[in-house]
Amino acid sequence: MTSPSNLPRVSMVLDHAGTRPPVPQARWQAGCERGTYVHQWTEDMEDGSEPIPPDKWSGYCDAYRQFTREFSPSWIWSEHQVGTDRFSGTLDRIGYLAGSGETLTVLDIKTGAGRQVRPGVCRDAIQLAAYALAYEPYHYKELQRVGLYLKRDGKFQVKLYDDLRDYDLWFEILNAYEER
Repeated sequence: MTSPSNLPRVSMVLDHAGTRPPVPQARWQAGCERGTYVHQWTEDMEDGSEPIPPDKWSGYCDAYRQFTREFSPSWIWSEHQVGTDRFSGTLDRIGYLAGSGETLTVLDIKTGAGRQVRPGVCRDAIQLAAYALAYEPYHYKELQRVGLYLKRDGKFQVKLYDDLRDYDLWFEILNAYEER
């Protein structure tokens, strides 16, 4: 793997493709702050310490607790840097979920709604395809790609992304980024 620091990040490539919805800056920053906090909280929880979250984010943390009770994840890596000779990124989790047998899962934690790359194609599916490619370049199609959407009300949604065309779309977006 090439050092990720000198390569375009997956999120940067996707943003260049126009996949970031037009959102007021203050709202975008608030979402980033929430996502950063909740990601750190999930890591702390998995490490055995559970800081008490602020009320405004406690529902997201409750949702993650509930997810872990229902899916009993066994993570190999958390917030793991991945990269190829063309791009890099940080995948949230890689490991196994109860009920998935020996299928390795690449999981991305989200505290907001899924975003579209184009009608019917979720940005998160493409992001996970890129991470799967970077993590397992020769067997990426064998990985299970999952978006975990944590909600403010303490509920969560697990979304399986299994359309193999996501990989082709990632390369299309990456090629366009490199040609700019």
